[in-house]
Amino acid sequence: MILKIVLYGNPLLTKISKPVNREYPLNILIRDMYETLHATKGVGLAAVQVGVPYRLFITDFTENGEEFKEVFINPKIIREWGNPIALVEGCLSFPGIAAEIKRKRNVELSYEDIEGKHFTKIFTGVQARIIQHEMDHVEGRYFIDNLEYVDRMSIISNLSKIENRELSELSYQVI
Repeated sequence: MILKIVLYGNPLLTKISKPVNREYPLNILIRDMYETLHATKGVGLAAVQVGVPYRLFITDFTENGEEFKEVFINPKIIREWGNPIALVEGCLSFPGIAAEIKRKRNVELSYEDIEGKHFTKIFTGVQARIIQHEMDHVEGRYFIDNLEYVDRMSIISNLSKIENRELSELSYQVI
């Protein structure tokens, strides 16, 4: 089932997500999140963006023939390093808005998979960028919070257009 995306202006997006409740129907949520991600042509999606404020996000991206499709449960950034690289990013919760965001080139992440197995991995390049973007959601931050003040002011009128849209009911309820 394709889920409704929570848009900028909804206070849910500014709250730090809670640890995942393993009794929640995660398989159904993750399946629906992937269907939503594919329908919207995104590369990453946090559970909070579909109304579930859990520390969970998914990725699905292919670069140079290498697939980056993974489920991240209860993720925590251990460290970020490397010279910041500026690239244009968009966000499903900010339709029609893209901005050049500086992010570190490398990230070390601790997380669990759907079975509860724990991992600590280092990600680089585009994978690190996607993780950092989705971690912003998990931590209750917007990707535009990474913009310089002047750059952020240049998109303010577009933000108010999103904020004034009628926000729909959340598709899931947290147990």
